[in-house]
Amino acid sequence: MIYSPNFHTSLVKNVPLWEWIFLVLNLIVELPTAVFDQLSSPHKPLYALVAMALSLLALVLCVIQLLYKGVKEGVTFECLGGKIPWFYSHPSGAQNPKRFGTFADLMGLLSAISQCIVTAINYDFARRAANSPIKFSLLPIIFALCLLFSRILETVEKKASEGQDA
Repeated sequence: MIYSPNFHTSLVKNVPLWEWIFLVLNLIVELPTAVFDQLSSPHKPLYALVAMALSLLALVLCVIQLLYKGVKEGVTFECLGGKIPWFYSHPSGAQNPKRFGTFADLMGLLSAISQCIVTAINYDFARRAANSPIKFSLLPIIFALCLLFSRILETVEKKASEGQDA
């Protein structure tokens, strides 16, 4: 791929603004969550409380993102012919409905839920002035970074394939 001066602006233009907002917000919330979680101790339960509140905020952001995406795609909950009940979208012109959610969407939701559970456990131990069995979890930060970079790479590949088709 040949570098062009408009490459960065075209990269941003190809991804909807709401996706960038959610990706960056998720990263912004996950970083302080990990920091406050690390700073918490039996003598500093307030840090654990802040970490728990931030992880709850990250979970709410994840759910809002999925709801927004679901409403945008016109998703309905269906049980289609012996399949597991799930959320499906019906793209225009397509005969078969498409399952809602990507692997990254589901892993993001699971990551947010697990982070909420871990920070709640840590807060409970800190509140009782006991040492927490869970010291530090990098998984949500790593996942948020991977999600951001995968979206950027996906956009770059899409842009490169559009350039080859032209």
